[in-house]
Amino acid sequence: MADRAKTELQEIADRICSGLEAFLADPENSSMPWDRPWTPSGMNPFPHNPTTEKNYRGINIMILWMKGFGDTRWMGFNQSKEALGYRRSGKGRFAKWIWKGEGEDPGYGVRRGEKGTKILRPRMVKAPELGPDAMKCIGWSVATVFNASQIEGWPAFETPDIPDVEPGEVYAEAAAVLSAWPVPVEHVGDAAFYRPSTDSITLPLPGAFEDLTAYWAVRGHETIHSTGHKSRLNRLDGLTYAEEELVAELGAVFLCAALGIPRPSLDNHYRYIQGWMTRIKKDPDIVRKASSRAFKAMELVLDNG
Repeated sequence: MADRAKTELQEIADRICSGLEAFLADPENSSMPWDRPWTPSGMNPFPHNPTTEKNYRGINIMILWMKGFGDTRWMGFNQSKEALGYRRSGKGRFAKWIWKGEGEDPGYGVRRGEKGTKILRPRMVKAPELGPDAMKCIGWSVATVFNASQIEGWPAFETPDIPDVEPGEVYAEAAAVLSAWPVPVEHVGDAAFYRPSTDSITLPLPGAFEDLTAYWAVRGHETIHSTGHKSRLNRLDGLTYAEEELVAELGAVFLCAALGIPRPSLDNHYRYIQGWMTRIKKDPDIVRKASSRAFKAMELVLDNG
């Protein structure tokens, strides 16, 4: 990994640890550092680039969520200028942006004084040894992106009409996706856990939870654990307990965002959080690895549903 990317990753890890320490000190008035802000109805909950129509992935989701913008649209400076109707003339530092729209140049683009957000960008090369069209990551570089709300002239998100639904149908998508997951779920007792030896999930009865939001969030967390089974992503034997819990927490956050469920609460799981901080401080790259594994786990569950 390039020195600049390592420095940025260390800063990200430091911000996460500071947020976790604040949460441990005052959980009632603090939140997990990656808690996502409210997202307008109908908007993609994941940070995404509206010029390429692609979602950001892995740790970049955490980085951009942590900035606190409600708008989840992000793009590079040049991408925003081109999309607004400008074209670049010249090369290097002498290049200028020329307005190609109608009328006088309106001065669209990133507002003066706005600061961009640094994300990690994989450096990909062809890998013929893995297949004719295969690519592999050989390192990371740093790129800067801006939120749509920081860009003058970028169209506001149009909120669609909110459909009239029955309250019992609010989590219908979550029910359909998680019920289709091929791991049996048994409702018994007062504990929630995934058992790799039997490849099964055990949960309390839905009525034992504070509400259905909590039920589906916890079920999503245990479902992410089950993606690590040797017959799926084969992750469980290679990670420590704290590392796997971090993957499951981030995976549950991703999955809940995709299915429209509020973030699962870990207010009482102090030992998990302390374990994460210990590992993150020793190895900042664990955050990137956990985010990548969590995103793959979420994709596996969604693809199955």
